Amino acid sequence: MSDSMTSVSSRRHDLDALRGIAMLLGIFLHAAIAYSPDAGRGWPIQDSQSSEVTSLFIALVHGFRMPLFFLLSGFFTMMLFRRRGVSKLIENRILRIAIPFVIGMCTIIPAMWIVAGDIQANPSSIVTAFDETDLLTPVVQDDLAGVENALLAGADVNQRSEQGDSPFLVAAFLGRDDIAKVLLNHNADPELGNHKGERPIDVMRASWGTTEFVAGMLQIEVDREDVESGRQKIATMMGVTLSEQVAGGDMTAANWSGLMFLLFEFPVTGHLWFLWFLCFLVTGFAIVMSITPQTWRSRWDVSSVVRSPRCLLWLIPLTMLPHWFMRHEGFGPATSVGLLPMPSVLAYYALFFGFGAIYFDADDREGDLGRGWQMSLPLSLTILLAVGWMLQSQTEGGGLVASVFLQSAYAWIVSFGMMGMFRTLFAHPSRTLRYLSDSSYWLYLAHLPLVMYLQYWVRDWEVPLLVKFTVVSVISSVVLLLSYQVFVRHTPIGWLLNGKRKPSVPSADDASDTYVIAAQLVRQ
Repeated sequence: MSDSMTSVSSRRHDLDALRGIAMLLGIFLHAAIAYSPDAGRGWPIQDSQSSEVTSLFIALVHGFRMPLFFLLSGFFTMMLFRRRGVSKLIENRILRIAIPFVIGMCTIIPAMWIVAGDIQANPSSIVTAFDETDLLTPVVQDDLAGVENALLAGADVNQRSEQGDSPFLVAAFLGRDDIAKVLLNHNADPELGNHKGERPIDVMRASWGTTEFVAGMLQIEVDREDVESGRQKIATMMGVTLSEQVAGGDMTAANWSGLMFLLFEFPVTGHLWFLWFLCFLVTGFAIVMSITPQTWRSRWDVSSVVRSPRCLLWLIPLTMLPHWFMRHEGFGPATSVGLLPMPSVLAYYALFFGFGAIYFDADDREGDLGRGWQMSLPLSLTILLAVGWMLQSQTEGGGLVASVFLQSAYAWIVSFGMMGMFRTLFAHPSRTLRYLSDSSYWLYLAHLPLVMYLQYWVRDWEVPLLVKFTVVSVISSVVLLLSYQVFVRHTPIGWLLNGKRKPSVPSADDASDTYVIAAQLVRQ
C-alpha cells in the first residue's frame, strides 16, 4: 500500500520535462516545413530555398514526437486517476484540454486562416521551389505546358501525392481533359486509385458541392460547366460513360463520399487536433476505469508486460496494424485534422496512450524500460531512420510491410530511448525545465500564425536556408516566451492551461528565467 501511494504522489520530473520538449519540437518542425521540397506542398508559403536535409529533419521529429506525446499523456492521465479518481480526472481534463480546444478553435485557428489567406493573397509571397519533375502541381494549376515539360524532364506519369492521388486522378476530378489526354498518351494508369481506394472514375462522380469545396481548399477557380464537360470527355477517353446525373453529382455514392470528406478530412482542427484526440482518449479511459477501476490491474503482471524493452516484440506488430490502414506516404504516422478522427489514426495513438497508462501502474522507478538508450537512440535516429526513409514511398507488397515495420519500430524505440535519456539526465527538478514545460502548452497553441508570418518575412533573404530557419525558430520562441510570462503565466489563461499558481516572490524571478532562456536561444 505504501509503495503504491509513493508511486502516485511522486513527481516524474524527467517525463514532465520530456512532455514539454515534445510539444516544443512541434514549433521547430513547423518552422522547417517551408524549406522542405516534400512537406512544403499545401503549406501557405514555400521558400525559394529547399533541401532534402530539411525533409529528413521533419521525418526524424515527426516519426516519434506525437507517439511519445500520447504515451506520456496516457502516463499522466493514469497518475491523475490514481491520485484523485475519475470525477476529478474528468474535471481536470475538461479545464485543461476541452475548454482550451474550444477557445483555440474560435481564436487561434481563425487567426491562422487569416494569416494564410493574407500571405496567399499576395502573389509575390508564393515562392515555389522549382521541381521540373513535379506533375501534380501543373495539373492542379491547369498548366498544360508545365505538364508537358515535366514529362519531357522524365517525370513519373503515375507519381503519387501523400494521399496517393495520381496526376491522372487529379485531372479527372477537376475535368482537365486536355491534360488527361496528354497523360494517357504517356501511359498513365487510368485505374490507379488513391489510398482511400478511389479511382479516377469514382472521383469524376463527386458532387459539385464537393468539387467546389476541394477546389477552394486548393485555392483554384473552377467552372461547373467546364468541369462536367471535361469529365465527360475523359470518361469517353477511358471507354466508360458518365450520365448527366453522375456528372451533375446527384448520385448517393458521390454525396456520401463528399460527406465523408467533410467529416474526416476537411482541416477543421488544424494543429489543435491532438487536443481533440485527447478528448476521445480520456473519455474512453474514464469509461474503462469506471467499469473496472481496481480489478483490471490484477489480471496480469503489469511489470513483466511493460517494464522491459521486450515489450517491443508485441508492441511493434500491434502498431503496424493501424499504421497499415493509414496508407500514408511519408515517414511517420498520418495526421487527422477533421471534425471526426480517422479511425486508423485514432487507434494508432490509442495504443501509445494506453501503453503509457499501463506503464504508470508498472511503477518503473529504476527506468528499466529506457535502459540502453545510449545505444538504441543513436542507432534509431541514424540507421533505422535512414532505411525507413528510403522505404517510405513503398505502397504495396513486401516493401510496404517493411516500411510500416520500420516506422512502427522507430516510434517506439526512439520514445523509449528519449525516456531513458531524460531519466538519466533530468530526473531531478530544474527550474528552467519546469518553466519550459509549463510554457510549452501555450507556445505550441499560439505559434503557427507567428511562424507563418516570419517565414513570409524572410522568404526573399539571400542567406543560407539554415539562417532563415534559425531566425524563424528563435524569434518565434522568444516572442512566445515573453508573451507567456507577461500575458499568460499568472493570468486566467495560464490558470486554465496549467492550473492556478501563486506568483514567485519576487515575481521577477520568473521574468529572469524567461530572459535567460530567451538570451540562450538568441546566442544559439
